Amino acid sequence: MKKLLPHTHLKNNKHVYLLGTIGVFIFLILWFFVPMLFAVSYDSGEQNVVYDPQEPSETKEPVDIYKPIYIETPEQVKNIYMSACVAGTPSFREDLIKIADTTEINSIIIDIKDFSGGISFLTENPVLKPYVSDRCRASDMRSLIRTMNDKGIYVIGRITVFQDPLYADAYPEIAV
Repeated sequence: MKKLLPHTHLKNNKHVYLLGTIGVFIFLILWFFVPMLFAVSYDSGEQNVVYDPQEPSETKEPVDIYKPIYIETPEQVKNIYMSACVAGTPSFREDLIKIADTTEINSIIIDIKDFSGGISFLTENPVLKPYVSDRCRASDMRSLIRTMNDKGIYVIGRITVFQDPLYADAYPEIAV
């Protein structure tokens, strides 16, 4: 029987530790950074109609505002979550909508404002405009919600309020 020397045993443990560390590092890279490489954001060409504040009020025409179909809150809400990145990636969001069409899922939660403080849709509101995410957003949020409403999917908007680095930077005197 071959007897292992104490230093050989330690050398093997160092290799296991090194391989484990490398494995964890590769896992973290794949988990956090690879999805960003495949995220797609697009603009559907849908324009928000806004009034010009300088224009006299009597010449203003009514704004074409889409009123969502009111979907009765399901007795038992069974939902899936759609992040802003998924909402902005047509293939991903179509897969989630298909799941809601073919299973007992009856609602989808969509990020309106995520943990980064970014708003996940385009807006002409001058107060909100600087906070629109340039990383993950659904440029056609209105038509996405319309599609889900037409399919009878109950839509829930998720707004992260306690973690908002953008707001904290803008208003440090009231940030916690």
